Amino acid sequence: MSLDLIYSIIQEIIKIGIFFFSYTWWVFVLIFAWEAYQNSRKKGWVENLDHIILKVEVPKNNEKGPVAAEMMFASLHGILKDADDQRKEGSIQEHISFEIVASLNNISFYIWLPSYLKDYLEGQLYAQYPSAEITIVNDYSLEIGNDGDGYHLYGTEIALEKDHMLPIKTFISFEVDPLASITSVLSKLDDINEQIWIQYLVQPESNDWQSKSQNHTSNVRSGNNTLTLDSIFGSIKSAPFTLPKTLISMALKAPEPPSGAVTKPSLSKHEEAELTAIDTKAMKLGYNVKIRVIYASKNSEKVKYRLQAVAGSFKQFNTTLNGFVSGKTIPGKLALDEYRARFFDYGFILNIEELASIYHLPHVSVETPNINWVSSKKSEPPSNLPLEGSSPPEELTLFGQTNFRGNRQKFGIKKEDRSRHMYIIGKSGVGKSYSLALLSISDIYAGRGVIFRNTGLKTSSILIPPIPCIQLLSML
Repeated sequence: MSLDLIYSIIQEIIKIGIFFFSYTWWVFVLIFAWEAYQNSRKKGWVENLDHIILKVEVPKNNEKGPVAAEMMFASLHGILKDADDQRKEGSIQEHISFEIVASLNNISFYIWLPSYLKDYLEGQLYAQYPSAEITIVNDYSLEIGNDGDGYHLYGTEIALEKDHMLPIKTFISFEVDPLASITSVLSKLDDINEQIWIQYLVQPESNDWQSKSQNHTSNVRSGNNTLTLDSIFGSIKSAPFTLPKTLISMALKAPEPPSGAVTKPSLSKHEEAELTAIDTKAMKLGYNVKIRVIYASKNSEKVKYRLQAVAGSFKQFNTTLNGFVSGKTIPGKLALDEYRARFFDYGFILNIEELASIYHLPHVSVETPNINWVSSKKSEPPSNLPLEGSSPPEELTLFGQTNFRGNRQKFGIKKEDRSRHMYIIGKSGVGKSYSLALLSISDIYAGRGVIFRNTGLKTSSILIPPIPCIQLLSML
């Protein structure tokens, strides 16, 4: 092709571009304005949301692996709202943040969520992890002030390399738990002033993405190239960037001979395997996902290495079909503000099997040191335990409180059982004397006689205030 022809093609492209934008610029302004409004609305909703943070611990002998997490994510998909209901209510779809936090000798698992979803999430979590310990804690990200408190803060985002229709490698294809690779990187922190935070924002996605994936594979196999409203809208948004390339391709492309009926294309083994993988991914529920990573240290020399190491741990999920890539480094307050706000603008779609592969609670095969495990297992209180309200107050002496799965109920010992021997066993400092003191105080308030013998002055100081003044005088 001669240079004159190429020059004339470029001139025509410029003319068409000027004509196109002179009449359609307002479309792009409206699109970008609408997206800016939606982002502002989402951010305001999240900032005004009453939320809580749960710390989740499991015992070291936990045998529940990624399959349990997949079932949990399948159940949590039930918070999905209908798009029409969102418009009517003026609300947006809730999202939940699953987080891993590492510091020196400490790796912990947290969940950020709207407070009104707490009971629902706990129910689904306990269903898959019966021995889990869940407690409400303060936001760890607030421990670093807005000015950084001397820390150098840097963040990045982990995103999919290709279209989300294409799957990543999942736990089914691993011989060892993929979580071990991520926690191994987090356990390498060697400075008390180093921290790494990983945030997985997850938002249930409707079944539309599955229909699009299935339509895509069907069209490719049949040789059709059907336009959809989404593809047209996407083309409009990307027109400023793709129009020159499209016009050049059309100009340089040789004319095709007219054809009759569409014939099915002959697909290679790789192409057929790709389509099969897309169909397989679309068979399961999906989530819109966003992954953020924050590194905080008072020594800025390790920033690049640490962020690369965390991003590198996600490379284990990469295949020839799809994988993870890290974005640009975001410095300082901007990275901290976005992380704290748990702001969710745009993400990518993973199905529940893929999501469970990149985030699940540790189990027995994860031998990474410094993980916060449950130190002791809690059992459900027996059904015949005398609880407050189960007996008349005068017949029950309260001295304890249950704490199983966050359900706290006062319990005690019945009056008829007080005449029998009771042994309180435990090492120093666990509260043996205090328990006896509570029993004695209950007797004092009930007007019953009591003898309490203990050499500790601290316990005696607890017993004296409840004794009525008239009885104290008689004792003296």
